[in-house]
Amino acid sequence: MQDYMNQFLQEISSDIGLIKADYKTYIRDIKKDVSATGERVDNLERTVDARSEDQEMLRRRVTALEEQHIDLQTREEDLENRSWSNNIYIQRVPKGVEGSDIMTFTADAPPPVLDRVHQGGLSPGPSRGDPQNPDTYTLLYRKKGHPPCFQEES
Repeated sequence: MQDYMNQFLQEISSDIGLIKADYKTYIRDIKKDVSATGERVDNLERTVDARSEDQEMLRRRVTALEEQHIDLQTREEDLENRSWSNNIYIQRVPKGVEGSDIMTFTADAPPPVLDRVHQGGLSPGPSRGDPQNPDTYTLLYRKKGHPPCFQEES
């Protein structure tokens, strides 16, 4: 019976040894997987940090471009207003009547009868005659058959 017990103990010991070896292999594989997962997480964290920095840089750039766009719109509007300020607009003249030469058209056109002139301006500015604030006038023409708005003194 002693032999039987010794044999049984040896079998159990060898089984325990096999189980131990299997667990060591299993634990080694788990450690490799954990290590690989840790490396992937580190790489992902670096990538996320880089993308966050890129996003912040792009956000600052977009803000700067929006400010520049607003500035350029303001400048463009100012330039358009300045270019229009020296133009004379003749209303109620059909488009294309002037032909190709505006100088001939204005020379051949009958002279308007000026009824009155109003000096205008939307806001008070520098003194009259200041080259940086040209005088603004509204020209009102008398229509055919209408009496003048004011009577000339005799």
